[in-house]
Amino acid sequence: MPPRAILSSYRGSVVMSNRPKKSGVLTPQQTVAKSRFLRAVQYAKRQIADAITKAEYQPSPNSRFPSAYSRAMADYLSAPVVHNIDASRYGGAVGDEILIIAIDDFKVTVVHVSIFGANSILPGTKILVTVRDKPGFSVSSRFFMSCCLRLSGFITRMSLPCPRIREVNS
Repeated sequence: MPPRAILSSYRGSVVMSNRPKKSGVLTPQQTVAKSRFLRAVQYAKRQIADAITKAEYQPSPNSRFPSAYSRAMADYLSAPVVHNIDASRYGGAVGDEILIIAIDDFKVTVVHVSIFGANSILPGTKILVTVRDKPGFSVSSRFFMSCCLRLSGFITRMSLPCPRIREVNS
């Protein structure tokens, strides 16, 4: 009869836990999760094989990650999040500010802003923000203008330069 409990080592401590039960057949959700985890393992191995990226992923002493490998895996498994789009200072002119708060557990590498408009007035203007992280995952967030400013011209699709990107470390 196999043992009911197993001993494993975690961060230098020995932990005793119940033996996991295996059903034998994976559900479709388990197959997707397993595949995603295997891709994360492959990504983390590639990152720590390169000395420069391994140094980037090296955790600080107070980090919750014990190694660069585990930090790279966590980076792969979590996509960036757009928390806020503040277009209160946007009046339709090139150079007007749109504040975007985007956070990733490691690093946001690209912020792309597209502006779409249906007519010459600002209400109804759509702002699409796409944020990408180091593994290349991207997430998009939409914002619809509801203020009453007037534009002098017709807004078509444009991509604004983002000269002031501030990195926020949490």
